[in-house]
Amino acid sequence: MAALASVIIVGVLLGPVAARGDDAASWIERSHEAVFESEQSVVCQTPAGQVDGVFSVRGTGEAVIAGRGGETPVYGVAGMFASTGEGFTGIRVPMDETGSDRMEYVSVEVDGERFEGRRTRTFEMVRDGVVRTTMAFDVASGALISMITLNADGSDYCVVRTGSFAQPVGLSAVEAMPVEVVAELEAVDVDPVTAPTSLAGFVRLDTYRWRDTGTATFYSDGLFSFTLIATPSPFALDESDAEDVVLDGGEYRRLFEPGRVTYVWESEIGGMAIIGDMPLDLQEAILADLAPSERPNMLTRLWRRLFR
Repeated sequence: MAALASVIIVGVLLGPVAARGDDAASWIERSHEAVFESEQSVVCQTPAGQVDGVFSVRGTGEAVIAGRGGETPVYGVAGMFASTGEGFTGIRVPMDETGSDRMEYVSVEVDGERFEGRRTRTFEMVRDGVVRTTMAFDVASGALISMITLNADGSDYCVVRTGSFAQPVGLSAVEAMPVEVVAELEAVDVDPVTAPTSLAGFVRLDTYRWRDTGTATFYSDGLFSFTLIATPSPFALDESDAEDVVLDGGEYRRLFEPGRVTYVWESEIGGMAIIGDMPLDLQEAILADLAPSERPNMLTRLWRRLFR
């Protein structure tokens, strides 16, 4: 069994998108280049109860760094980073295509409130007539200072709030990449069975080798994103907060963390896992489009052990 606890895939803040004038997309792009220091809280309402955390967030002009205890995800404007579980010593994931040309979201500017006396610009992101997120940006720096992610029924999924904010003088862009890039992920041919072209409106972007025999495929709908991992062997998700759940697609092991959810299951085609930031209803829609949870028969398990 492969342990999934060591796998963390993180993406650029909201995914890099093409600038489209003075709309949410252009402000998202600008937020990647903001220079600031802040403390942000993340509170998510999940079927397993509330999960929350406080992060120290720093923008250096070339990256946004979010630290929580010993874990330091890195969001770089030039690509993505994947952790191997020993801190972010850095595996660079090139992201030449973002899927932004297929982005189905429309941004609508709405009235916002000042933050600590600072002017803000606030936008709603709408898809198929449903508001999926409200985000506010600091006008002076361009930094994203609050974001509310919504389920399809309008209820809050995750709320990100900034508690303190400063623009220190002399924060250098040289500090932008605090991790050493030690390896590039190896791009591999896509297997359309394990990684379909699209899933619940999310478009497949790139597929890379994961460990020796697995693959990691990145998906985005232009706003939310997730990673689909497929291997010949089943996964183990042993965190104490993980739970076993039964959904329409079968039995899954699920772990909610602030701003992120992980599902693992065993299917007829092997071990499967998704890791992403999408709201609750989109999580279930993605799972419904993938190979269902099913314990393989004895012959299949024997074949895997002998030939994979």
